[in-house]
Amino acid sequence: MKDKEKAIDYWIKASKMDFEVMETLFNAGKYPQALFFLHLAVEKMIKALFVESQDEFPPKTHNLLYLIDRTGIKITDKFLKDLAEINTFQMEARYPDEKFSFYKKADKSFAEKYKKKGKEIIKWIEKKLKV
Repeated sequence: MKDKEKAIDYWIKASKMDFEVMETLFNAGKYPQALFFLHLAVEKMIKALFVESQDEFPPKTHNLLYLIDRTGIKITDKFLKDLAEINTFQMEARYPDEKFSFYKKADKSFAEKYKKKGKEIIKWIEKKLKV
């Protein structure tokens, strides 16, 4: 892949920007929206790992489980479980039929819990990256 390092750098920077937006939304009490941006931040970090491990552009999907599987990187069952839950944030926050139940579930305590889990996953991925 041409410009592999550039692509990896793009995904890492985009992830960090989305994580900052998540923090802003969280601090404003906009927990469902914060979790949506958490999903984006994790997704983009996985895409950086994908580019590094597969030497190609990542598939155009938001499915974290599919993406992490395609990297070929081994992941703990704990992180897989956390990713499965974070994976729902982009669907539930986006579609009206799921939105209202998600809004009820996504209170400060729930958002805080997954903000921490998302941060752990991102840090784990950063350690896996060779850049």
